[in-house]
Amino acid sequence: MFRWSALLFVLLSALAGCDRPSDGFAKAPVQRVFVAGDTYDVRQVGLRAEAIRVNSRFTPNRAEIERTAGRAISAATGCHVLAMTGDQAMIHALLNCEGATGPILVVAPFPRYLDCDLETFEDAIAEADCYPSG
Repeated sequence: MFRWSALLFVLLSALAGCDRPSDGFAKAPVQRVFVAGDTYDVRQVGLRAEAIRVNSRFTPNRAEIERTAGRAISAATGCHVLAMTGDQAMIHALLNCEGATGPILVVAPFPRYLDCDLETFEDAIAEADCYPSG
């Protein structure tokens, strides 16, 4: 009996934290936005935003969730979304807001190359040791 009650407590505790904001957004005001059948709680801190999908959906498509989350973030903040990362439940976004004060933000991919040393054992078999460079 004790094991089942302990398991139930763990499961309920895990489910209770599903719609909690991450640490940087905990004190930010929340705005609930409805987009294309999805419901998001959107919080903004400076040029960053977080959208938490609070409705349930069976096997959500990641690309569709990113589109609706981007629209929800734009609607809630009034800013353009530059980049997003996250999963089907929580999306973090980098924003471009007109008239925003603060340092100019430049977003560019960091070039990353690999230097590799190949050691050939036979004609079709080789071992590669690669290290990041650049």
